Amino acid sequence: MDFAKCVEADAGTAGNPFQDFGATDALVNMVTGDYNAGVPSTFDIPCIKIKVGQKVTWQGNFTTHPLIAAPCNPAGNTIPTGGPGIGTAVLNVTTAGIYGFQCQIHTGQGMKGVIVAY
Repeated sequence: MDFAKCVEADAGTAGNPFQDFGATDALVNMVTGDYNAGVPSTFDIPCIKIKVGQKVTWQGNFTTHPLIAAPCNPAGNTIPTGGPGIGTAVLNVTTAGIYGFQCQIHTGQGMKGVIVAY
């Protein structure tokens, strides 16, 4: 899901709506698809709103789904990378702004998302 579709949905049109976590930390799971069945890999929550001071944690297999920052990120808005294997990566949100994230391998298949910190 790209940033534009998240914004469209949040405004009431088609796409994925933002899930607003407010003052709660967010957990994003990596979901491995079944390419033989035409089901792509995804992040279970691709569009996130969160308050500054909260954190976002990604959980999954970072060997098959390396987490990287999306090209839309302003300078300084970085995304953590997870080590190889199954584990977690944590972003402590300290600055309001946009934080795009994606799977380095499956971006073209739609495994991407965005955090709006406020």
